[in-house]
Amino acid sequence: MNSYSMYLYPWDLREEGAGNVVSRLRDAGINGATVTASYHNGKFLRPHAPGGKVYFPEGGTVYFKPDQGRYGTLKPKQAEMAAGFDAFAEIHRQARDFTLTAWVVGLHNSRLGTLHPYAAAETAFGDKLINSLCPAQPDARAYLRALCVDVAARPGVGEIAIETPGWQAFRHGHHHEFELVDLPAEVQIALGTCFCPECMGQAQAAGVDMPGLRASTRKALDGFFATGEPEGLDPVGDPDWQALHRWRAETVAGLVAEVRRELPRQTRLAVIPTTQSPNSLCFVEGSDLKLLAAAAD
Repeated sequence: MNSYSMYLYPWDLREEGAGNVVSRLRDAGINGATVTASYHNGKFLRPHAPGGKVYFPEGGTVYFKPDQGRYGTLKPKQAEMAAGFDAFAEIHRQARDFTLTAWVVGLHNSRLGTLHPYAAAETAFGDKLINSLCPAQPDARAYLRALCVDVAARPGVGEIAIETPGWQAFRHGHHHEFELVDLPAEVQIALGTCFCPECMGQAQAAGVDMPGLRASTRKALDGFFATGEPEGLDPVGDPDWQALHRWRAETVAGLVAEVRRELPRQTRLAVIPTTQSPNSLCFVEGSDLKLLAAAAD
């Protein structure tokens, strides 16, 4: 029997009724639910909603009651709409025959990046990218591990699907992104690459010339902002950049492997590796499909 799962948001399940949603899914030949456990800001048009049709979720929150004792410095916040409504329990009650996957948005969390900027990615100029927790940062890694283990304890959950286990691309649809200049692909890659202290130290220890790469990146970007030409910037073909991308990919895959080791054996782990299209651009987020496939299920 083929398995088909629908991505579902808790606010829709609450307002439409989990039973009604499950009934529509069955009619469509769907036999699984992938329910948001943690999510970011957004603006959603909801054709099936019984009342209002536009919804703004509470950004950087989780949609279950977290066990705060599992977490370190970075702690989740339960969304207000989830108080008194357990989406996982409702789906499990209404459809025990469904496969139930918890959809975990991991390190894309502007709320935590704002509260704990030391754990966020950092540009070559020292700007904090608060929407992107850095997967090389120990507290960010501990947060994602704890979050996945916590979610795995929800009723009926048989699989965790991690989205954003790595860095965010520079352009990710942040609220009212404002640039006013066209950014070539190489400039976007360079601006989205993390040069935080953890990345600087760990990648340097792995053999990457991080001080030299940061200095040359700043020089090339300054040149681009002055002239419109990113001369000397090649974050795809340059050997130093290639070495950094390899280290980043190993860092993200290593984090996913840590999550796999801490999850219950019976809980499957899947990875949504990228928001980039085509998938060949996933390296800008530190995703390597082969490494991630080996680290997860």
